[in-house]
Amino acid sequence: MLAKLALFLVPFVAAADYRLLVNKPSCVNMNEFQQTFTKLCPVFPANPSQFTSNGVYFHPGDYSGKNNATEALVYCVFHKSDGSTVQYTTDVLYVLGGSLVN
Repeated sequence: MLAKLALFLVPFVAAADYRLLVNKPSCVNMNEFQQTFTKLCPVFPANPSQFTSNGVYFHPGDYSGKNNATEALVYCVFHKSDGSTVQYTTDVLYVLGGSLVN
């Protein structure tokens, strides 16, 4: 009974999953897409001083690890001091010529 009570008192924490499944641009290979995406993300916002930190993620392939030559799981996010998060994933993606997987 005490173990059940302890589990009830432990708060649940859910991490946000910002990953989006995207198609790489047709004009580059996956390695070039990854390099460009990860370099562009940190410098993308017009006013970066409003953010306290940023995160960039790039993993070739879909959620099951397939299609790693054409699809990738990516995100480009920035965090503010109030705890809010601003996503630039699609902005960076579209500038590079990629698209969301439908």
